[in-house]
Amino acid sequence: MGYNKDWAPADVEFLKQNYGKLSPKEMATALNRSRDCVYKRATKMGLNAETRRNKQWTSEELFWLEEHWGLRSLNSSPKS
Repeated sequence: MGYNKDWAPADVEFLKQNYGKLSPKEMATALNRSRDCVYKRATKMGLNAETRRNKQWTSEELFWLEEHWGLRSLNSSPKS
């Protein structure tokens, strides 16, 4: 993983768009950075656990919910 590597605008945008959708490990792997580095940058950008809890549903997630409402138990819902 890269250390003291500058954040390219595309990396910042990736973090902004995927924070709360991907796991920290997945984001770290995609960005070729450590999880700690991802956490630190996310915190600097104002992204945190509260941000993840209050994230808006995507249109794909809403569609899935509408299609599957009442059809499955909670144990068979897709993993994020």
